[in-house]
Amino acid sequence: MKIKKIIYIFVAIALFIVAGCADTDTDKEKEIDNGNEVDNNDDDDDNENDENDNLISVRGVFFSRRSTTMDLSQELFLVYTVVPFDASNKDVIWSSSNPEIAEVGADGKIIALSLGTTTITVTTKDGDFSDECQLTTVSSYWYVVADSSTRSLIGAFWNSGNYFHRGANGVDNAFEYWPQAHCLNAVISAYERTGDTFYRNYFDNWYTGVRSRNGNRFTNNYYDDMQWNALAMLRVYNITNDPRWLNEINIVWADIKNGWTTQAGGGILWAKNNTYKSSVSNSPASILASRLYQLGGNESDKTWAINIYNWVKATLYVSSTGAVQDGVTPPNTFDTRVFSYNTGTFLGAAVELYKITKDMTYINDAVRAADYTINNLTDGGDRGVLSTWGTGDMGLVNGIFIHYLTELILCDAISATNRARYAEFVRYNANSLWNRAAWKRAGQHTLFGGSWVYKPAHGLPNNDNGGGVSFKTQASGAMLIEACALLEKNRLISR
Repeated sequence: MKIKKIIYIFVAIALFIVAGCADTDTDKEKEIDNGNEVDNNDDDDDNENDENDNLISVRGVFFSRRSTTMDLSQELFLVYTVVPFDASNKDVIWSSSNPEIAEVGADGKIIALSLGTTTITVTTKDGDFSDECQLTTVSSYWYVVADSSTRSLIGAFWNSGNYFHRGANGVDNAFEYWPQAHCLNAVISAYERTGDTFYRNYFDNWYTGVRSRNGNRFTNNYYDDMQWNALAMLRVYNITNDPRWLNEINIVWADIKNGWTTQAGGGILWAKNNTYKSSVSNSPASILASRLYQLGGNESDKTWAINIYNWVKATLYVSSTGAVQDGVTPPNTFDTRVFSYNTGTFLGAAVELYKITKDMTYINDAVRAADYTINNLTDGGDRGVLSTWGTGDMGLVNGIFIHYLTELILCDAISATNRARYAEFVRYNANSLWNRAAWKRAGQHTLFGGSWVYKPAHGLPNNDNGGGVSFKTQASGAMLIEACALLEKNRLISR
């Protein structure tokens, strides 16, 4: 009997304990439902705590070097290490103290933009640890060559009367109006490349000197000459915003439009006292009109740009080959010769019209003109180099072609294949000019003749294949080298 009582007591105690535990669990559930208590024994929380226990925190980040250099044609990734090596979150954030010198992307790729020094910083997302590397950008190969070329143009041909004279080193101080534009173009390109006030200081001097030598005005008897200069002045205006330049451009543009006649179906005359209509008295006018439209939004300028282009295309452009004939004497006497500046300015006009219309027809026209030139106007002693046209006025034509070909290369509408092909063509011509044809003497200006294959006669009496040197051939060569430096800056070519 006593044993039964003892058993009953134990059973009662056990039931009491079990009931108490059940009540406790029920209370906990109610408390959780009311948001008053979190059960630390919950399975999910246990898992989360386990995961946190397994995370490995970052304790630092370090560059492999404290400082480095890169040239303007390079892209660079700096080597860095996050410690410990098995840290759970190695994500980092990049920054540059001076993005105008070099910018850095989210992936750490650094792109040099101008000469100078900046600090590149890498910072971990976990723990906010950071390290710094001092980056100095230096001149690239074609940057240095371009400086030498354009400074030689200035040093050998700039006159104290504030214009570029015809002969090297004061041999011939004669003034000619139309080449002033192309000399200025080379100087503008050098300023855009470097930001150096050495080049910019020539802008105002050029304005004063050329205007004075041209009769205190920029208008002229030749419509193409006015177009060249107006285009160069517009580049200066876009840099300086000086209204003097735009005022003169508008005066010249109004005069140019007066050259349009209905003979031969339209087109602008070559000169005021001549009926000949040249491709280069029209295509540059179309470029000018397109750029004025982009600047001011005047629909009349856009209409002029299209109408002039359409006349050249219908009258002088050979669509089956891409050739652009030199011109026509009304009613229908054609000069079927094709010079590189005929195709160059035509493709330049096409590129500008594409920019304002997005019509791929213009790009297709430009590509055919470029291909025609590369395939047919490259017999200057090397089939990869533009033909030699002489040292007179024609000494400038190749530089003009390269100038506008470069704008086609930089246009986003052309294929990657054509961009690479044209960029290599520019590089090959520049390499030939600089390494084969340039006249170089220690302590003297580097001079360019009419050929980009053979050295000029100046200083080399036993080799006159390249002819003499003038400010036209020098400007043409400088435009080529500046174009090459621009393509290098855009990482489209290397040395």
